[in-house]
Amino acid sequence: MGSPYDLILDLGFRTEDAPPPTFPIRVVMSWEQAKSLSDLLQFSVQEYESEVGEIREFGEEVLPARDFDELEPPEDAEPEDNMQLGSGEEDINP
Repeated sequence: MGSPYDLILDLGFRTEDAPPPTFPIRVVMSWEQAKSLSDLLQFSVQEYESEVGEIREFGEEVLPARDFDELEPPEDAEPEDNMQLGSGEEDINP
């Protein structure tokens, strides 16, 4: 948790079959920095969800993968960024 002056985050990885996690990364920041980080994370998640769809909560059933061909390109994308690949059956000789 930290103290009245700073927040400590111990980051690690754990799987169901693994022993208790180790915490190889420790992040220490002021509460003001933590609030800024929280705001940035919330903004990033909202942007991601507006483009891709809602992120499931832990423990929710995993939904089938989305078909990325159905996604619209970003509004500011250049036309060459939106080019579709051919089927591979086109004649490549002039």
